[in-house]
Amino acid sequence: MDKNIILKELARKLPETEGISYELQNDKLKVKVGEDNEFEVRPSGGITCYPETVYDDKFHEAEILISNTVRDIKEYVDIMQTAPELKAEGIGEGFKKIIDFNNTVLAGRYLNDNDGFQFVTWMYDRTGVCAGHYYNDDFEKAKESFAKRSGFINPNKLFSDEELSEIYRCISDTLYGGFDLDDEQRDMLEDIQEKIKDSVDNLFELIDQAQNQEMEQLM
Repeated sequence: MDKNIILKELARKLPETEGISYELQNDKLKVKVGEDNEFEVRPSGGITCYPETVYDDKFHEAEILISNTVRDIKEYVDIMQTAPELKAEGIGEGFKKIIDFNNTVLAGRYLNDNDGFQFVTWMYDRTGVCAGHYYNDDFEKAKESFAKRSGFINPNKLFSDEELSEIYRCISDTLYGGFDLDDEQRDMLEDIQEKIKDSVDNLFELIDQAQNQEMEQLM
């Protein structure tokens, strides 16, 4: 696998953020923060600062964003580098077997620099596959699919993003609705909200959609 794969994935997956720009060069990702504050990301995902780098709030925002994204990328890149080839009838080239359990397999392959990785779960009988669920560039969704389809985790213990966003809303109503909560209850509910925020990337977009739907129903 390309030694700069982490840099290429990082350049492709980092979100557009005001005041932060990225430029992929030969063996580094140049990061510009504000007008002239710069640092770079090495092929390993580590950060190298320059003598003139200023460690202000915008720098730390970029540093956290990059570190979190690198962590997520390295999870599947490290797995894919050592995963064996998936040998089965009826699949395309390049698929590697990440895990199989209970006649279900989670596999992945690298497509190209523009599209990155593709992940899929199949029903699997050791000779062929069927009923593929494809998750282009979304390893988290692919893992959830495998856990549900294989029975590896009780599906009743898993929640969709929409369900989690509704739980978040209900907790907010409870926290700020004048209910008599002790400190332990309040801390637990706030911790649950933090976990939901960390696990649902488009949480507030989903909440806005739900609120807009409610407003339309009332009109």
